[in-house]
Amino acid sequence: MNKDHLTLIYQYALLLAAEEEWDQRELGPIHLLKFAYLADLTYAEHNKGSTFTGVDWKFHNFGPWSNPAHDLIEPAALGIGADKITRPSDYEGDYIRFVVKEDPEDLKRQVDAIRQKLPMELRGVLQRVVHEYKSDTKKLLHAVYATMPMLLAAPGEPLDFHSVVREPTAIYAPAEAAEPEIILSKKKQARLKSRMAELRKKCSQNYAKARAQQSKVVTQENPEELAEVTAWLDQLAGPEFPAGGATVHFTDEVWKSESRRGGTYDELSG
Repeated sequence: MNKDHLTLIYQYALLLAAEEEWDQRELGPIHLLKFAYLADLTYAEHNKGSTFTGVDWKFHNFGPWSNPAHDLIEPAALGIGADKITRPSDYEGDYIRFVVKEDPEDLKRQVDAIRQKLPMELRGVLQRVVHEYKSDTKKLLHAVYATMPMLLAAPGEPLDFHSVVREPTAIYAPAEAAEPEIILSKKKQARLKSRMAELRKKCSQNYAKARAQQSKVVTQENPEELAEVTAWLDQLAGPEFPAGGATVHFTDEVWKSESRRGGTYDELSG
């Protein structure tokens, strides 16, 4: 794991969040981890599956996870003067958030300084995902779970970023051979023009004929027959599903099924 690279991402995300409205500036460990994962995802697309942070991401209960990456969040946040906020939580552990409170000019200087240290492909994507998701945990987790490395893994398994590698495209395409110019004599041009006029007239006649035949078709509805058909279809469907609660069990095979890959969070880079 490259601690310097991961620290840059955490600090850049916190500084970008500080540009939001006051009630959207606080980020928790789960948000910072997911922003780092999305940055690695974009970096891997353009670097043959290699990630920027070198974190060994695994499929955990809350999506991509790494204990060493989690442990680096607090020192990275405090390194840029972020405040740590701890509140009681209804779940295990405390409710922790980090927030940067800086003068707008000082904030801009810090953002520009860290931005220059990040690869070009990560600057835009981090700015976009931080400003789009902010501290919206539900929306962020939904986007992360829909990424290809997550869809190809089962809980506890390492995430493979080679699944998002983009195939190189040629920058310069060979020029296509010019099509030969066809020059018709005036006599042939007149003959072609006459033939085109005949075809247009014939098409118009055929269309008018088809519309006339269509207008003669009269559809009559038979309510009794419709009721019989509806009752027959209801009978085929079987008895009504009983009301009440139910418990659904899924096998472990569902994690590797094709149905999980129906849609992915795509086109993050930019």
